Amino acid sequence: MRKFKRVDLHSPCVLLLNGKAVKSLMLNFSRMGAGISTDFALPQKKYVSLVYKNEKDESIRMLAYVTHSSFIDGKYISGLQFVGIEGRSAS
Repeated sequence: MRKFKRVDLHSPCVLLLNGKAVKSLMLNFSRMGAGISTDFALPQKKYVSLVYKNEKDESIRMLAYVTHSSFIDGKYISGLQFVGIEGRSAS
């Protein structure tokens, strides 16, 4: 059983990985992490930055740890565990 409730989202986001911005889809999130869909496998046990817009239309940049990645229905689904907020800006 999960410690924090997940909320389904299906919202565009960007992953910053090795200095490159990669368009992705945030499938769900909780207080501690997010499920992400990408066209390629994310490197497991590595850190990435996740940039997304919140309900106030602010861009949030979170440092996250890739916990797992699986290939499901033609897409890679990865689990990210949030480490901390790297930045926030009004749009």
